[in-house]
Amino acid sequence: RRGKARAALHEYTAALADLLAAAHANPKSKQVREEYKTVKADKARHEAAEAFRRETEAGMKRMALEKACDHGSTKAPSGAPADRSCVDLPGSAKVVELSDDDEDD
Repeated sequence: RRGKARAALHEYTAALADLLAAAHANPKSKQVREEYKTVKADKARHEAAEAFRRETEAGMKRMALEKACDHGSTKAPSGAPADRSCVDLPGSAKVVELSDDDEDD
């Protein structure tokens, strides 16, 4: 029961540990084995969704910074980390990159 409760709270690692302990205590329980498989699949889906969210968020931030650079500024746009600045590239594109001041770290 605790494994199911932890899975419902998205505490997948703890839920899997509880279900594994339950499986060792009752190796013939088909219900425990099936719940373990379900929670393991749920954990994988959750991790994939989190990775996608992080990648999407990073891409959106990068696009916003690049758009700010397109307005002619060479300084870090408002809201950008202080170690970022706009840099001209061939073809009139601008990108955000580390400032020269902080590259020696």
